[in-house]
Amino acid sequence: MDERLRRIAGRRRLRWSVSLASAAVAVTAGVTLAASAGAAPPPASPAWQQGTGITLPTGGVRGLLLGVSCTSGGACVASGQYQKSATGTTLAMVISNGGGTSWLPAHALALPKTAASVPQAVASDVACTSATSCQVVGRFRYARHPTKNNAFIAVLTGTTWSRARTMSLPANKATVTNATLSQISCASQGNCGALGTYIDNKGDLATSAFIETNGTWAQGVHIVPPSNGGAAGKQNVQPFGISCPAAGDCVAVGKYKTTGGDIEPFRATSTNGVWARAVRVGLPAGAITGSNQQGDFHAVSCTTDTANCFAVGNYRTAVVVHSNAVYSLLQTAGTWPSAGTAFHPAPAGVASPPVPQDNGLACPSGGCVTVGFYSISGGGVGGLSDAYSGGTWQPAAQIQNPGDAAATGNTVMKDVSCWGTWSCVAVGGYTNKAGHQQAMIATSS
Repeated sequence: MDERLRRIAGRRRLRWSVSLASAAVAVTAGVTLAASAGAAPPPASPAWQQGTGITLPTGGVRGLLLGVSCTSGGACVASGQYQKSATGTTLAMVISNGGGTSWLPAHALALPKTAASVPQAVASDVACTSATSCQVVGRFRYARHPTKNNAFIAVLTGTTWSRARTMSLPANKATVTNATLSQISCASQGNCGALGTYIDNKGDLATSAFIETNGTWAQGVHIVPPSNGGAAGKQNVQPFGISCPAAGDCVAVGKYKTTGGDIEPFRATSTNGVWARAVRVGLPAGAITGSNQQGDFHAVSCTTDTANCFAVGNYRTAVVVHSNAVYSLLQTAGTWPSAGTAFHPAPAGVASPPVPQDNGLACPSGGCVTVGFYSISGGGVGGLSDAYSGGTWQPAAQIQNPGDAAATGNTVMKDVSCWGTWSCVAVGGYTNKAGHQQAMIATSS
C-alpha cells in the first residue's frame, strides 16, 4: 500500500458539546427525551450517502484528499493533492462547499517562491474556525535542494488564500533538512497547533510541533520521544494526529522506534504552549511483541481540555502475522488507560483477515466516528466507517464508491469532520474505471 494511503489524519479540531465520559449518558438521555415527545430515537451511527468524485484543477488527472474541516452550518474545506498530466508534477489543492450541498471545483495553492520547478507539493491537512477563516499545512520540494521537502502553511481570509509560506523549524534541525507539516488543529481563530517532521542534526526523523498564539506562530520545537526511544541517530518519530481544545493546549499522537527496534505509539501534551516529553502507549492484548511489534495512533480528538480525549490507532496482531487491527483509547478526567482496546470492524464482504485501518476521527455530540479502509473479499480495499456511541463501537459500514469507480475501486478514506450529530463529511480517494486515483467526498446525516 502506498505510504500516502497509510498516513492520517484527522485530527482533531473538534469541539464537543458533551464529554466522552458522559457520551453514553447523553445519548441515553436523548433517546428518552425523543421517546417522550413521540419522535424516533437518534441513530447510533452516521448514514453515509454514496461518495462522489470532485472536479480537479485544470490539467489534473489524479487526485487525493487528505484533510477536511467543517464549521457550523456545514461549511467545509478540504485539502489534498493532484497530479498534472503534462508534467507529472504533484501540486497542493483545496476545495470548498461554501456552506452548500455542492462542492466548487478545486484550485491549486500558490506555493512559496522557493519551490522547485517540480514541487511535488501536498496540502496534508486543514483547520477552519469559520467559513472564512482556515489554515492549511503541507509540504513541497524546494529549489535549493530539489530532492528535499520543506513545510508550508497557507491562510484563508474571506474568500482568498494567501501564498503558502515556510515555517521556522526547531533549532536542532539539520543543515540540509527534509521537513513536512502534516496536521493542524485550531481552538479558535489565531490559536492553533501544528505537527510535522524534519531531519535533526543527529540525522533522525523527528517530530516538530508549532503553536500559534493570537495569530503569531512560534518557532517549532522538538517533541522528545518516550524514555525507551532509540538512541540518537536511531530514532524515528512520526506524528499522525493533533487536537487543540484550548489556546496553547494540545495533544499529539503518532509512533516512534524503541531501543529494541519496535514501533510503538506515543502521545504528547502541550500546556500553555510548552510540550512535555512524549509518553509510550500500550498496545491491546494480542499485539505482536518483539522486533515485529508495530503500533501507532492515527488520530485524536479532545473536549474542552486535554484531560478528556479519544484516540484511535492501528497495530500488528499476533493472530495473523503482518495483519493489521484497530484499537481505541479513551482518556477520562486526565487518566489514560495503560493500554488500548481492540475493536473489529467487519462490513459485509470483508476479507479474512479484514486488515482494517482507521485514519480520521471526529467526535460530535454524543459519540465519535472514524474513517479509513479495509480489505475486500476478492481483492481491493473499501472505504470504512466506524461509530462509537452509547458507550460502545457500533457495526462498521462501508462508504460506497462513486458511480465511476473501477470494479475494485481501492477506496481509502483519509479524514472526517462533523458539525452536528452525524452531520459529517469524509474525504479520501478511489480508483476510477480509467485506472486513475481520484479524490472523493462522502456526506452523512
